[in-house]
Amino acid sequence: MATSVYGSFGASERPATGPGVKTNTGTQVHIGNHVHHNISTVTRKCAQEVDFETIVALSKQFTEELELKQAEKQALTKIISDAKKAIQRNQAVIVKKKAQLEKSETQKQDYDKKFKELEAGNAKLRHELQGLLRENEKLAVEVETMSEQMRELLAVYGEHREQLEAIQNMSSTYRREIGIEKKHRDEVMASVRTHKTARSIMNDRVADATRRQNLLKSHVADIFVASVVAPGG
Repeated sequence: MATSVYGSFGASERPATGPGVKTNTGTQVHIGNHVHHNISTVTRKCAQEVDFETIVALSKQFTEELELKQAEKQALTKIISDAKKAIQRNQAVIVKKKAQLEKSETQKQDYDKKFKELEAGNAKLRHELQGLLRENEKLAVEVETMSEQMRELLAVYGEHREQLEAIQNMSSTYRREIGIEKKHRDEVMASVRTHKTARSIMNDRVADATRRQNLLKSHVADIFVASVVAPGG
């Protein structure tokens, strides 16, 4: 085993590094925090024992430390870049969420306004409904009263209907009797007209007989007068 400034040159004697950072390959990269201590130790040992092998080991040690630092730097750079990208994405998401929140707030205000309008409309409708219910109760009482009156009127109508039917029957009887009487009157009037015609004819005949009688009397008187006057002359 090679001898270094750290004693036996083994992995277990390497100085501890700083806090670990994961690289993109998944390897744990440690940030060294004992570099200054290592340099001081090497300086002291170089003063005592400096040979080519020690210098090679020291160069190799520094090269490994430099590569480790470069890997740590690259890992940290990638982490910072990823963090920036994540921050940008988060900022974009935050902006989008803020816009959605503002939109939601605006919608909430609109909904609150509409809700208040609906509440006012519902209150008005409830007031109107109460008025309609009271009016409906009044109408129900009136309907019940009118129904009672209707039942009474129907009962009276039933009684009057019977009386009306009796009156209608009497009217029918009277109409039949009146028809019979009218027919009898027409017959009497026809008989009267016949008698009047016969009387008129009889009167004409009597008048004609009276006229003839008067003429006859006048003629007889003339003859008598003529017979009386003739012998005296």
